[in-house]
Amino acid sequence: MNRALARYVLPVLLPFLAALSGGFVGASQSVRVEVLAVFGAVLASVCSAFLAIANARLADRATDAAISARADLATALSRAGQPLVFALGELSSSVDEKSAQARRLLKKVVEIAQSQCGRTTSARPKVRASYYRLSGDERLELVYTVGRTNPRRHEFSDTGSKSDKNIFSLVRDRDSLLVPDLVAAPPANFALDETRTYKSLIVSPVRTSGRVFGILAVDSDIGNSLTTVDVGYVQLMSGLLSAGLAQLDGEEMGEATEIIEPSSSQGGR
Repeated sequence: MNRALARYVLPVLLPFLAALSGGFVGASQSVRVEVLAVFGAVLASVCSAFLAIANARLADRATDAAISARADLATALSRAGQPLVFALGELSSSVDEKSAQARRLLKKVVEIAQSQCGRTTSARPKVRASYYRLSGDERLELVYTVGRTNPRRHEFSDTGSKSDKNIFSLVRDRDSLLVPDLVAAPPANFALDETRTYKSLIVSPVRTSGRVFGILAVDSDIGNSLTTVDVGYVQLMSGLLSAGLAQLDGEEMGEATEIIEPSSSQGGR
């Protein structure tokens, strides 16, 4: 409290007291109305300064909270990511079981993305993560999903709706998509659907410089519960998965990305 007084109050209060004492001296020698006008102007300045200080302190607290949330998330992801890095290492060193190792890596990527995203909000959203494989040039097919179970999109088509085409633009031309609130601020060409259960969305392509494998999607049932912090981690998960899938040939890829029975995660996550 003493530090807050020295930091925020005294720099404003001392000039005010000086102006106040000077005003009384002036009042004894001139018109009191002019002195009162001076006091009013000083008081208005002081009030404005205190308001600015209050806003600055609130911003400081928000910044501190964001830094703390990032640190907590980074720590949690580090713990959760250890088996993911281990799985990628096993895949890299494997000779005969690459498709099985890649399948385990795929599942871990989706599960970690689901468990770690949406942690920067106190709203406790129900988060879902899904991997869609690219089938041919015009379809994305759901392979594995963790989180909320119904309803879910089983595929996207490049010849389908504007929303589908928007997703396909990520696969070919863009790095990632973050839509903090689909209801309040939907992206251009994104079809409105009142039955849609997700309100916040991240989509990241899974690709290397020469190959496109699919997309990793994370969605939440509460608007503004997915943030730029989560985007970074989804991109990290996508990069690790693409590094694993890039080691497979065509037959191994088909085995690794066969459709997996969905897993459900009820409750707050």
